[in-house]
Amino acid sequence: MTFEVLKEVQKDAYRVLQNSFYLEKLSHAYLFEGFTGCGKEEMALYMAMQLVCNKPNKPCLECDACKKVLANNHINVLQIKPSTEIIKKEQIDELVKEFSMTSLEGGNQVYIIYDAEKMNASASNALLKFLEEPYPNRYGFLITSNKERMLSTITSRCQVMHFKPISTKEIVNALTINGLDKDIAYCATTLTNDIDEIQKLVSEGKIIDFVEFAKKIAIATLKKEDPFVVYYLNKDLLQEENKMWHRFLFDVLALIYQEAIKLNGGRDAKYFEKVFKERADLKDINLNSKLDLIIENQKRLNYYVSMPLFYTNFFCKLGKDN
Repeated sequence: MTFEVLKEVQKDAYRVLQNSFYLEKLSHAYLFEGFTGCGKEEMALYMAMQLVCNKPNKPCLECDACKKVLANNHINVLQIKPSTEIIKKEQIDELVKEFSMTSLEGGNQVYIIYDAEKMNASASNALLKFLEEPYPNRYGFLITSNKERMLSTITSRCQVMHFKPISTKEIVNALTINGLDKDIAYCATTLTNDIDEIQKLVSEGKIIDFVEFAKKIAIATLKKEDPFVVYYLNKDLLQEENKMWHRFLFDVLALIYQEAIKLNGGRDAKYFEKVFKERADLKDINLNSKLDLIIENQKRLNYYVSMPLFYTNFFCKLGKDN
């Protein structure tokens, strides 16, 4: 997630932090909590850069200090991540040791603890002692997706900031600004609401392949043609072993038919415009029964051993009465 997108999707958190920064009223420790992909990690990095940047327009994102933070090699910014799924006491001891010495570069010192709920008991107690002794120009950002797993004595010593989940509309807007096709972005939100993860999956190509296949199937059924022909010509795609992608296919088909139902009800379709460009009269197609068929068969996915037989049955039923 770019920092510009972050400012838009987490406006409230950004505004609070910026007001505190410019009024010189930042807390000595913050706890950023929220779902995966909501931007809390990016916000911690943004604040770290702002606190160590030497330029007037902090953070400039271009000076050596900002670049070093992003590269995780700034001497005044310590980033702690779980080691084998646990944050150990030794990692917190290293933080205490580093921050007990006078910084060679002077200025603010910042530490970021990712997945803070993964601190073991010894690490949590060591951090608690550290938090009990606030020090000027020392700022901490603890990041978690599960605040309830953390010691209440730690959370009580931090300013807790909740990062709201990013809406589907915000995710789609952010991704299309970066050049991703609107339909692809919309469909990808069924897999994850993490913008960076979506971009990674898109770069691998499977999202695009399955969305395009679903569109071909929908076009065939909405034109009252046999979707089995489309399936037969593209059946190699459905030999994918990971059932996540098969579930994704049904999610996309469901999204398309939901848009068709909206269009049939007199509302404008926001997505899949090319699918609806050439179609039969939607009133002549039982859209609800086809959507029910899609949802029903998605539930059956986990019980089928033979995927070719499963898809043969499904597409034959989907094309029935076309």
